[in-house]
Amino acid sequence: MGHDVETLRAPCARPLGSDHRVDPRPVLGGRPVREPFATVDRRSHANSLMAAPAPSYDLVILLHASAEEDVRQKLAVDVDKLIQSEGTLLEGREWGVRALAYPIGDEATAEYRVYRFKGPASLLSEIDRQLKINDTVLRHRIIKLERNPVDLPDLREIDAQAVAAGAAVAAAESD
Repeated sequence: MGHDVETLRAPCARPLGSDHRVDPRPVLGGRPVREPFATVDRRSHANSLMAAPAPSYDLVILLHASAEEDVRQKLAVDVDKLIQSEGTLLEGREWGVRALAYPIGDEATAEYRVYRFKGPASLLSEIDRQLKINDTVLRHRIIKLERNPVDLPDLREIDAQAVAAGAAVAAAESD
């Protein structure tokens, strides 16, 4: 069966020995479309060679509310020292004991602590490792922040304002 080799190939294959090359540029109206020249801003290139600033992170820790106060305070001091050993602690807040959105194990409440800091990736992994092995920690989360993060709210102050507003409404209703 003397089949010609060219008839067994796909129709898009080029014949053997052909120097025909396919133009990879897109075609519009039968003619290749020219790509615009790329422009380079040398100032932005120079800036990209500089080290980027360390990003900011929020660390939220939920502690067992049933743990002793001195154990929770020791953990807070340890986290402060850990962050300051490799990074920069920008802010730390204790939000107090609050009800959980859903029970975790047998716990319905937890003490919330929030830290804002800057540091390298090695610091993040060390914080994560330390908090995973600590029995006082119920949950923790490290969140990378956007360029312009909002200030951390002071939930104790907000709670006090809500209580005062509730007392004012109750006093107004009793009159």
